Amino acid sequence: MNATNSFRLFIVLSLVLALGPGSPARAQDETPRFRAQQAIVRLVPSADVDAYNARHGTRVLASIPSRHLYLLQPISPEAEMALKLRLETDPRTVWAELNFEGRAPEGRPRNFFVSVTTDPAPYIGQYAPDLLGFGPAHRRSNGAGVVVAVVDTGVDARHPALASRVLDSGWNFLEGNADTADVGNGLDDDGNGYVDEMTGHGTHVAGIIAMVAPAAKILPVKVLDSDGGGDAFFVAAGIYYAIDHGARVINLSLSSTVLSRVVEEAVAEARRAGIVVAAAAGNLDREEPKEYPAADPRTFGVAATDADDRKSDFSNYNETVTISAPGTSIFSSIPEERYASWSGTSMATPFVSGAAALLFAQHPGWSVQQIGECLTGTARDLNSLNPEYAGKLGAGRLDVADAVLCGVPPGALQADLNGDGAVGIAELQTLSSHWSATIGSVRYDRRLDLNLDGSIDLTDFAIASQEWSPP
Repeated sequence: MNATNSFRLFIVLSLVLALGPGSPARAQDETPRFRAQQAIVRLVPSADVDAYNARHGTRVLASIPSRHLYLLQPISPEAEMALKLRLETDPRTVWAELNFEGRAPEGRPRNFFVSVTTDPAPYIGQYAPDLLGFGPAHRRSNGAGVVVAVVDTGVDARHPALASRVLDSGWNFLEGNADTADVGNGLDDDGNGYVDEMTGHGTHVAGIIAMVAPAAKILPVKVLDSDGGGDAFFVAAGIYYAIDHGARVINLSLSSTVLSRVVEEAVAEARRAGIVVAAAAGNLDREEPKEYPAADPRTFGVAATDADDRKSDFSNYNETVTISAPGTSIFSSIPEERYASWSGTSMATPFVSGAAALLFAQHPGWSVQQIGECLTGTARDLNSLNPEYAGKLGAGRLDVADAVLCGVPPGALQADLNGDGAVGIAELQTLSSHWSATIGSVRYDRRLDLNLDGSIDLTDFAIASQEWSPP
């Protein structure tokens, strides 16, 4: 069928970063821009793309054959809107749209990084873990068995904070290969006078996920260049790749003021597949225009707060936000074995992604709706501290410690293995009989792996000892 003539402008596909604390905000160019001489089409399943190209004088630049999606370029120069309208008239076209692009906020290289260090202490000892309750949460779940896709600038898999956590099955859509390293290309891709200013963004996001869900695996999907630039087609391709490669959670620390159809449909498919998609709400301290995919009801839109549970001064806010999380002065990993503080809803979003991973590890059969109800139902109220933003920061601030109690009967003891309401000798004997059993072995019993780290060991005995209450 033919697509309608209406289309949605995908603009400012950008890393939604804030400047470091105290840094002046820089204006962003939000003029809709699209890739010259390009159009995206979804064809009917029976269409032969070669015949289609022959008919329209186009060539394929990139494709997602499993979804009948093609990025086309006219062989002879043609006005982009005329190309789109012409393609829409073909009965083999389901819809067509331009391939809109965006760029990261303009800034000097590394301008967004603050307090760069090789010392992991600030990463380990920052305010967010205590505020969100990682200690008690990790006694119940650490995200084992869950894959979180980071659709971003790539990930430095060699960073100590990410060692053994990054899968080698990621993909680089910019270069069409498996090299997903978060490195600069030495070019001023966006023409703003600065080179590689957004290198490290994906690594920083991945480090936050690793902090929240230390046993989860990171699937790196590179769709943004080292200046933070990208386009609708490759973001959608990254989402589809994550769907097809086992992700249960997709982190989108990027935004646009209007959602393109290709991204919208990718998000919708992820939701149908039972995948949580967490997306950043944006960093311009405004209510309108809303930013997507965060404003899409099929995602978890995330706003940012500070250490005192007040809205971060840069964070967007509106009634479509699902939840808030810390986003001010967050320490995490950056390339070259370093750590740095960065602020933005880009930093708040992976806290939610990591929390979703913890819940999926506990409840593999839960739906996206159940994950959302748990996260929002246990969130800390923000309205009293932020009355001017009441109802516009989502359900409240993420509380990981309370979230992992979802589905656990009130007062239940984690180490009560026989259900008698107490933890005593029987539990210790049961743990002893499975001592050193690891996941995959015959003796391994997931019920006895109290911290879900894949082995029954001293940590599980410690949890039982803390709950010691013999009948």
